[in-house]
Amino acid sequence: MDEIKEMLTLIPQSFVEKLCALQKLDIEAKDLMTEADRRAEDIYKALPKKRPSDAEAAEVTGMYNRALELTEVKTKLANEMEAIVKNEIADLADEHKHYCHMIIKDVSQYREVLEHHRKREQKREAQRAAQFGPSKFCNCSFFHTRVNAAESCKIKWIQSHKEDLPKIGEVVEQLGVDTHESKFCSCRKIAYGKMIQCEGAECPYDWFHLHCVGLAKKPTGKWVCETCMKRKDVKTEPSEDMKTEPSEDMKTEPSEDMKTEPSEDMKTEPSEDMKTG
Repeated sequence: MDEIKEMLTLIPQSFVEKLCALQKLDIEAKDLMTEADRRAEDIYKALPKKRPSDAEAAEVTGMYNRALELTEVKTKLANEMEAIVKNEIADLADEHKHYCHMIIKDVSQYREVLEHHRKREQKREAQRAAQFGPSKFCNCSFFHTRVNAAESCKIKWIQSHKEDLPKIGEVVEQLGVDTHESKFCSCRKIAYGKMIQCEGAECPYDWFHLHCVGLAKKPTGKWVCETCMKRKDVKTEPSEDMKTEPSEDMKTEPSEDMKTEPSEDMKTEPSEDMKTG
């Protein structure tokens, strides 16, 4: 009984009201039919010795007509209830489609951030290898194989689960990605929503959630996190605004005063003493 009550709380109130009205009409119609059948049988048994009066016949006929009217009302209520159910199904289908699109979009953004993070890690590994030599603790071929396998798993999962809403909540686990690599920002959570990349060459977090760094939208130009700003060896690429050519005023030719010939005193011949061998 408790389970039935809990299920009723999830049903639209208008549907419950019509269902109760339908139940009452059904009981009333059955009672009328039972009484009308009993009266008609009594009249039939009394024939031909006793014929029913017009009032008795009209009363029995009225009971049958009333039961027929109740049946028509019940049919109308049933049609209205069917319309309510169809509307609820349509709303659920729209919500299902909406949430599927949202989740697929989030997965696409997650894959984009993860792919960028993977390429950046490969670039860092290449820089470390060029500077210090191959690390004995890093198996690059294993890293590439593991990333390619993860990408293959993600693509297969997205193709097979686009319409499978009950399993969408397991998207992170089904991706088959290492939990350490899937966490970004100083909050150490997975990528979601709007994010911004730190331009610090050795940033330990790489990507940040906008709300975690107190930003409402992405700023123009380069952006560096507080952790990299505190480091003295932080290296960032110059912004596009700084990559400007020198203006025409700065490209001036030397003046005429600076283009003077050497004076006559400076054009002296060497003395006789200096010409001695």
